Amino acid sequence: MSINLRRPFGLRDCKVFEITDHSTPTYDTGVDVPCVQELTFDPSIVEATLEGDDSICATHSNIEAVEFSITHGGLDLNVYATLAGITLTDSGASPNEATLMDMAVSDVRPYVGVIADSRGAEGNSLFVFYKSKLIGGGGGTLSKGSFMTPAYNFRAVTCDYNSDTIMRIINYETATAINTTWATNHIFES
Repeated sequence: MSINLRRPFGLRDCKVFEITDHSTPTYDTGVDVPCVQELTFDPSIVEATLEGDDSICATHSNIEAVEFSITHGGLDLNVYATLAGITLTDSGASPNEATLMDMAVSDVRPYVGVIADSRGAEGNSLFVFYKSKLIGGGGGTLSKGSFMTPAYNFRAVTCDYNSDTIMRIINYETATAINTTWATNHIFES
């Protein structure tokens, strides 16, 4: 049975994993993106045209990166801290406990892996970005009668352990949930 054709429907789950060692690669424990609403992606193409003799002699194009964004409901400081390289600080005790997130110029955004899960009528499709970086977004709007829905913008580039892979889409015959341990997600199989 061929599972090449799937009809992804909705967005069931999304997790982000900080890359802690690029050579192995090693990923930290996955952080769930709560109330995930939307994942959009678009390959960034580099192209060139060779002209001469008053004509087009050759053209070439290839994928250079994949730009993608994730929108979710609410404000989860764990997600933002993972994506932006920020350390959260807890203070106080219940009922006066507080979590502080200070954004600073010195924050260095880490590379992260991202896995998103879309279920269909049967099975599911995983969308895997092995090495990406937050390049924008993360803000939000607070207004009467509306929930905050931050959007994060990313650029996925070639990963260190396979210079050609930027993004992978995997269709599973039987739906497979995203685990919080990167290596247990069976996303390296060929």
